[in-house]
Amino acid sequence: MIIAHRGASGVAPENTFSAFEKAVALKANMIELDIQLTRDGHWIVMHDDSLKRTCGVRKPVRVLPLSKMKTLDAGSWFSKDFSGEKVPVLDDLLSWAKNKISLNIEIKGKINLKGKAVGSLLKTISDHGMKKEVLLSSFNWNILRAVRNLDRNIPIGLLVNRELRSRYIKEALHLEAVSIHLPKHKMRKGLPEMIHALKMRVLVYTLNSLEEMERCASVGIDGFFTNYPDLPTQKKLPVKKV
Repeated sequence: MIIAHRGASGVAPENTFSAFEKAVALKANMIELDIQLTRDGHWIVMHDDSLKRTCGVRKPVRVLPLSKMKTLDAGSWFSKDFSGEKVPVLDDLLSWAKNKISLNIEIKGKINLKGKAVGSLLKTISDHGMKKEVLLSSFNWNILRAVRNLDRNIPIGLLVNRELRSRYIKEALHLEAVSIHLPKHKMRKGLPEMIHALKMRVLVYTLNSLEEMERCASVGIDGFFTNYPDLPTQKKLPVKKV
């Protein structure tokens, strides 16, 4: 399973429609993207807490309203060919992706878990009829617990960073996760088999070389995240580090 990391972010500006459309063209199985809340409570597609790197604005995402977010240029930082690329709104992205490609939506940013943010996200996904085509993930496990408390069925993927195996396995089972997303350095022979025995998939991030892909595939993973969805058919590609 090839998952386009922030879209085909090696060849187009990350988390933009250009990167998403390219991922579809390169026959990715799924698109991974990041979402955050604007000041006025709208979900937009953005990885960093700050807008500086990808939009050239020295402000946090959370301080701008949606109306201002729609005016930003999210493509010029990558290449002048993408000048004027807009920051996608999640609602528009779901409309575009419906019946086209499944999405791994990573929830980022500071969220008031006692507020309406998680509920509004789940409602937006449901309104688009995308519950079966979306996989929700986050490094903030409290967010995932809030998701599961509100929806017992939507697929959850547990994102792991430095946590011990015993801890992330326990959390994944508690959340009834469908997958565990592991960094490549945690891949060991026998680990996928153990997770498979618990009825969960193993997805690995972020593999941008054939050597990495072949090594992880050899231990039995179910899929991987990559900036270059067509890399398995290529011999060599430069990696744009982000």
